[in-house]
Amino acid sequence: MISTKPSHSANVVDTGKTNKLNECLMKPQVVLDYNEGRQGADLSDQLSTYHTCLRRSIKWYRKVAFELIFGTAVVNSYLIYKENYTTSNIQILQFRESLIRSLLLGTPTEKLKPGPRQQSASHSKRKLADHKLEEKEGYMRNVGRRCAGCYEKGREEQSREASNAAAKKVKTFCSDCDKFFCLECFNDKHYTMK
Repeated sequence: MISTKPSHSANVVDTGKTNKLNECLMKPQVVLDYNEGRQGADLSDQLSTYHTCLRRSIKWYRKVAFELIFGTAVVNSYLIYKENYTTSNIQILQFRESLIRSLLLGTPTEKLKPGPRQQSASHSKRKLADHKLEEKEGYMRNVGRRCAGCYEKGREEQSREASNAAAKKVKTFCSDCDKFFCLECFNDKHYTMK
């Protein structure tokens, strides 16, 4: 092993683990130090990949800048926040949303109300009950589309092509959801949620 740290020697140390034959596992001290230092980088990379803003781009320096600002900096601030507020059980997505809202509105994060994703489920269920099923004008072959509900039900059991072929073709749609539904799927989606 080659190390840049001069204090490392070629000592082989007991890791405290055993293999299948109950023999002690021995590793060089350099490897143990590397693995211990690498854990933080792995966690940072893992947290930044959950909700990445990287997109394909010809200009490489944009990706580097976005990764440094929206990946590394946000994850580091999230870890510092978790370290200082141990009672808070906030996820990284909620932290990102509250950070964005506080930057846009100019208010501290403690005074912010929860965003639309953090509202109660009963509020969204009530909102869906207000939707109406409308019919498109024109001939079926010109304006008809597949039913989104039938397609979703088919996707649970079949491939994309099979569920696409099996879904009903309708010309009724919900303008609030911006999806086409047959009457049965519309009722399932909107009124059984009360």
